[in-house]
Amino acid sequence: MNERIPADGCSGNGGGDNGDDVYENCEDTNWRADGSLIGDVDNDPCSLYTLNPGWCGGYDTTEFLSKEMCCVCGGGRALDDNGDDDSGDDGNDGDGGDGGDNQSV
Repeated sequence: MNERIPADGCSGNGGGDNGDDVYENCEDTNWRADGSLIGDVDNDPCSLYTLNPGWCGGYDTTEFLSKEMCCVCGGGRALDDNGDDDSGDDGNDGDGGDGGDNQSV
């Protein structure tokens, strides 16, 4: 049997609830640009880590980094109170202009 052993300093199966509150202000980021899910060495996604937070940092790959991608592990993307991405990107190009012609005088 392939039994998981938690990373140093982590409990074996620290989950107790269903982990829903983790997603109140956070979104997992373990998705590729094409929309496919990124998983750990056993192809387990962040959603399974909510029930098993002891896995955090213990089963990463070069592509799957639980502490950066999974909300329950302290990663993911922060959401504002409306459930929207809270990255601060307002869609402007950052030049401070009004989107018009930026010619210097």
